[in-house]
Amino acid sequence: MDNNIIRKKMPELDSIRGIAVLMVLLYHGLFWSFPVERASGITRALLLLSQPGWLGVQLFFVLSGFLITGILLDTRHRVDYYRRFYIRRVLRILPAYIALLLLLATTGIAGTPFLALSTVFLANVTTLFGVPLQYGPLWSLAVEEHFYIGWPALVRNLSDKGVLITALFICIIVPVLRAVAFQHGMVEQLYYYTWFTVDGLAMGAITAVLLRYTAVTRRTVAWGAGVLILLSTAAVIIGYNHGIMTRTRLLGASLQCTVLCMLFIGLLVVTLLVGSSPFSKLVCRPVLKFFGDISYGLYLVHMLAFRLFDRYFDGMPFFADGGPVRLEAVLIRLAVAGGAAVAVAALSRRYFEEYFLKLKTVWTDGRVGKEVGRKAVKEIA
Repeated sequence: MDNNIIRKKMPELDSIRGIAVLMVLLYHGLFWSFPVERASGITRALLLLSQPGWLGVQLFFVLSGFLITGILLDTRHRVDYYRRFYIRRVLRILPAYIALLLLLATTGIAGTPFLALSTVFLANVTTLFGVPLQYGPLWSLAVEEHFYIGWPALVRNLSDKGVLITALFICIIVPVLRAVAFQHGMVEQLYYYTWFTVDGLAMGAITAVLLRYTAVTRRTVAWGAGVLILLSTAAVIIGYNHGIMTRTRLLGASLQCTVLCMLFIGLLVVTLLVGSSPFSKLVCRPVLKFFGDISYGLYLVHMLAFRLFDRYFDGMPFFADGGPVRLEAVLIRLAVAGGAAVAVAALSRRYFEEYFLKLKTVWTDGRVGKEVGRKAVKEIA
C-alpha cells in the first residue's frame, strides 16, 4: 500500500502509548482510590474526570494487536521468524516483569500462590484456582502473553485473507461469549479472562492487515476512520440509556468493549494519517513520547507506588478514612506516589530495560541472528 501510512518507524504511536498509560495512572490514582460519594466540588469533578481512564488498557490492547500483527506480517517469510519474534518479546517483557514480581514478593503486596501463577502469565485467571487477583496491572499482560502464544503461528501459516477472517471471527465470537457469560451470572470475569477481552487485540490485527495490503488511498483510509468514529460515537449515544456504558446490563456487558475499541481504531488510524503528513508534529509531542517510552515500566509499578504510599500514610490524620475526601490529600498522594512511579519507570527504562532492548538487535539482527539464519537455510536445503 503505497500511501506512506505504514512506515518502519511511527513515532506518533509513542504518543498513543503515553496517553494510554496516563489514563491508567490517573484512573488508579484518583477515581479508583477514593470514594466519589464522599467528595464534593472540584475534588468530585477531578475524580469523575479520571473515571474513563480504565479505557487506557483497551487502548493498549488495540495498539498491541496492531503493532504485533504488523511485526509478524513484515517478518513472516524469515527463516528465523519464530526465534526472532519470541527472543525480542522475552527481552522486552521479562526483565522488568520479573523485577516487579520480586518487588511484590519483597513488599508483601502479593502472596506466593498469586506470584507463582503470575510467573507463568496466569494472573488474569487466578480466581479459577481460588487465588484472588492481588495486583491488578498483571491481568492485561497475561492476556497479551496468551495472544503471543498462538497468533504468530496463525499469521505465519495463513494468507492475508485468512488472518483477516480469523481476526474477524474473534471480534464476532467474543461479544457473544460475553453475552452468554453475563446471562449466567458473570460480571467481574468479563474484565479479565482472556476469552472475554481478546477482541481488542483482534481489531488491532485487522487494522494492521488492511493498512498494509489493501489497495486504498489515504482518502479512503480517512473515510474509514471517520465512519468508525461516527458509528462508535452514535452507538454510545443511542445505547447509553440501555446500558452500553455499564457491564451490569446485557448490552454493555457484551458490546461495550467492541464499541470503544472501534472508536480507538478510528483514532489510531487518524493518528497514523496525521503522523505521516506534514502536520506530524501535532501527534508527536515530546511529553507524550516520554510517557510512551516509559509506559511499560510505569504500567508495571504505578499501582505498587500507590499501595506503598497508602501503607505508610493512611494512618495519618490527613489521609484518614471515613471523612470527606480532601483535595489536598488527593493531589499530594497523586504527586508523591505517581511521581515516584514515573521516576522509577524512567530510571528502569534508561538503566535497566535499555540493556535488554539493545540485546534484541544483537541477538536477532546482528551476527548471532545472521548465523542462525544461515544455519536454518542450510537445514532446509
